[in-house]
Amino acid sequence: MVQACQGPGVSIASVALANGMNANLLRRWVTDRERSSALQSVMTQRPVQTMAGQFVPVALSRPDIELEPIRIEIRKGSDQLREFAASMVSQLTDSRSQLLDSQKQLSDTQQDNRLKQFKIDQLTHEMAILKRWKFTARSEQRQGELRHLFDETFEADLEAIGLELEALKSADAKAGPKAQPKRAPLPANLPRIEFRHEPSESVCACGCALKRIGEDVAEKLDYTPGVFTVHRHIRGKWVCTKCQTLIQAPVAAHVIDLGCGDGALLDHLQRSKRCTGYGAEIDDAQVLACARRGVDVIQQDIEAGLDVFAGSRFDVVVLSMAIQATHQTERVLREMSRLGTEGIVSFPNFGHWSPAWSILRGRMPISREMPYRWYDTPNLHLSTPKDFEGFLEGLGLAITRRAFLADGRPVGVMAGLRCTQAIYGFRVR
Repeated sequence: MVQACQGPGVSIASVALANGMNANLLRRWVTDRERSSALQSVMTQRPVQTMAGQFVPVALSRPDIELEPIRIEIRKGSDQLREFAASMVSQLTDSRSQLLDSQKQLSDTQQDNRLKQFKIDQLTHEMAILKRWKFTARSEQRQGELRHLFDETFEADLEAIGLELEALKSADAKAGPKAQPKRAPLPANLPRIEFRHEPSESVCACGCALKRIGEDVAEKLDYTPGVFTVHRHIRGKWVCTKCQTLIQAPVAAHVIDLGCGDGALLDHLQRSKRCTGYGAEIDDAQVLACARRGVDVIQQDIEAGLDVFAGSRFDVVVLSMAIQATHQTERVLREMSRLGTEGIVSFPNFGHWSPAWSILRGRMPISREMPYRWYDTPNLHLSTPKDFEGFLEGLGLAITRRAFLADGRPVGVMAGLRCTQAIYGFRVR
């Protein structure tokens, strides 16, 4: 009946109805039969030899794998079955441990391969860099013939330069010492005003009367807007016939006042001491004030250098109450020593007892010499007389004279604490 149901075009329901059976039960039998048939088609029979020499067929699900005959000893009893199961579990455990070891070895091998590949890449990169260094430098080297030509031209140039130097030396030797340039006399058509300077006394120190033997004349060009005039300064020469002493009015000093401000000091020197010179100031308003006083002033930053006066030589270079406001104090003093025979510097004394007392009270000092408040003061480098003397010594400048004032009056005893202003004269050692 099951075979009848498996025929082509046969329905399970029609067969069950013809035989008076339940269709569901018949369908289950047919399904089981198909499954068993499929299993038998897949399974194969393989002989296994027992200990007694008999072969027992064992069903295998992988007929494509060729295996050796398995020798199984068939024994009776539950103890032997337990031992057989334990041995199989042990074999399974060993197989699993072997699999884990194999996986670990595979992981280690892969790690080693990655490290080796990284090392290979690193060495390849280094070799590329070395090749570039080596072959690039070699490609930029001159060829032997080109280097030889360069050496020949270089030696020829050196020989030509040597000949030119010898020719210049011989020309200098023939020319001899150069004559000092002299200033041409002022034009004779300009109007002249004479100023005569004679000694204050006509009697020598020995008691004999002085005798005039000549005079020195110095001309100075003066300019009034629209008119040029020449000032003739005549200094008579007087000599004592007994002691052969020559007496003459001294020549007025040539002065430059650095940081001259409104020009009050230079105006006073010109009027009372008959000094000549210039002022240097950077502030526009102060330059205008100097011009109103009739003081010759040049707008110049003294810290940027005094090359504008490079061709002049002054008797005295003055820096009055301005050194504490300079940034490059050392450079300014060196320029002063270069321009003049003597330098004079004045500055406020920060070692006076009044500033010290103000600081003890917690306030910044304010005085006539330092009238600025702490937030608007131009003073940068405050010092004491001792500090300034050490500074001059470090620059190699010798102190020629010094004076200490307190509100315009000289101070002698304990000047470092009592004076408000210090004045120093110095020159190059």
